[in-house]
Amino acid sequence: PDCPYKTDIYFYYLRYSSANFSRGEIGEPVLEVVLEPGDLLYMPRGTVHQAMCVEKTHSLHVTLSTNQFNTWADVLELAFPEALRRAVEEVPALRRCPPPDFLDNLGVAAQGGDEGEGDEGAADDQTSRRDQLLGVLNELASAVMRRLPFDAAADQLGARLMKQRLPPPPSHLSSSKTSTGVTASNGVTNTSVVRLMQENGARIVIEDETLAVYHSFENGRLYHMEGGDDEDGGDDKEDDDELGVLFFDQACGPAIEILLFSEDAIDTGVEIGDLPLWPEDVKLETVRRLVGAGILAVVR
Repeated sequence: PDCPYKTDIYFYYLRYSSANFSRGEIGEPVLEVVLEPGDLLYMPRGTVHQAMCVEKTHSLHVTLSTNQFNTWADVLELAFPEALRRAVEEVPALRRCPPPDFLDNLGVAAQGGDEGEGDEGAADDQTSRRDQLLGVLNELASAVMRRLPFDAAADQLGARLMKQRLPPPPSHLSSSKTSTGVTASNGVTNTSVVRLMQENGARIVIEDETLAVYHSFENGRLYHMEGGDDEDGGDDKEDDDELGVLFFDQACGPAIEILLFSEDAIDTGVEIGDLPLWPEDVKLETVRRLVGAGILAVVR
């Protein structure tokens, strides 16, 4: 009963690792198990655990932590700043100054003291004024809440995943690496057919009126949680793009959606001439950049 892990809701689904506990702090274990070679033990995120070798033996174990920063809190953390920005633009009341007595009625000192002390009438007046100000703040907060951009937050979370995930191994690619990259992109014409190198390998996000395509194909295997890197010595990177993201005009959106999310893009491929994007040179340049980044492969 004295163990905070068993009683404190703070320890449920932790987003950050806790400090190390002593045996006296965590009490008796609720489970003790001996893992044999090849065994896997699943523990919910935040479970306090300790691994040790069986006496007189040597062992190696690997701990994998998943979904640490893929929570509802992360979605809201991304949504709130944009909601506040939109509300400030659209709700004039948010741009007004608080009244002169705002600091007198809110704050730790204004929360109330011991009952029976001081002028009760004055205390009642201050409480009434405090409630009025809190009501105004709650109403303004509601205006922000009504503008929470959950789709945009999901896109940001997806873009972050693309930056952090490992690049797909060759066994998970739809085509050989020789059919993608800058060299392959140079041969793209209006009659070429292209398809995705990996389903769900890219994410479209709107950033500052620009369409951004985030992907994991250029991520490194050593520092993949930091986003893309060039540890493998990529030979042919376009200078205009950051590693792991390509930027396009929003007019390219319908064509890029077909290239990334249509059934043909996943299966038989998409003929470039059929894409709803004009003029032709913009269409070809768009596809060539996606092929050059390793997102699309040239089927024929």
